[in-house]
Amino acid sequence: MTSSTMPPPKSFEPFWGAPPGAWTLDPAEAHVWMAALDQSPTRQEALAATLSRDERLKVSRFHRRRDRERAMVARGLLRQILAAYLQCTPCALAFEYNPNGKPSLASNQGGVKFNLSHSDALLLCAVSRCEVGVDVERVGGLPEMDADAIVERFFTETEKSSYRATSGGGKDLAFYRLWTGKEAIAKCRGHGIAQERPAENFEGTTRELTPAAGYIGSLAVLNPSCRLQTWHWPDALE
Repeated sequence: MTSSTMPPPKSFEPFWGAPPGAWTLDPAEAHVWMAALDQSPTRQEALAATLSRDERLKVSRFHRRRDRERAMVARGLLRQILAAYLQCTPCALAFEYNPNGKPSLASNQGGVKFNLSHSDALLLCAVSRCEVGVDVERVGGLPEMDADAIVERFFTETEKSSYRATSGGGKDLAFYRLWTGKEAIAKCRGHGIAQERPAENFEGTTRELTPAAGYIGSLAVLNPSCRLQTWHWPDALE
């Protein structure tokens, strides 16, 4: 477990260990959970049983079986995590969505805010008392010309200059750092990446996350200063 005051954005490699036996969500804290999406058939079935009809329908729209399984596990784990904070059953949770698709607990249940992101086989779930956004990406696999096109379309001039100033093997990592940062802030504010204002104008705090080898993530919290705690979701609670 790590606990620190969140400074301006910088590289950070947290210890994603097991959580304490009990925890509370202090207004000055943001919690980020990491979990694996590739689970055994038995665990998949248990998680699937907690989903609503709408969630099952959304999951069924994925064409590839592995994508359907991972999406289902992601939704099931989200319910497990939030239920632990609210001390209720995962099935009891109800969600609503803003016009841009950002989910929240219906009627602001328990005053808990959250955000979810998953890439390949890894999930990150951020939980806080204020608006929060999180994004994670598997580094690599995107051709440089595609990354360049995304930079030209979505990045600010300051961000473009930072990206262009990087060369060699570091350019790929620079892209994902900038992209996840923008995504996390956009998700925190509750709108799409195309609507995102310059990251330097964000009124909260951000943090870079490296949850596992080959992955890069970012956290954005609409709070000028808060403590960050990072944990791996343990089997015992699932």
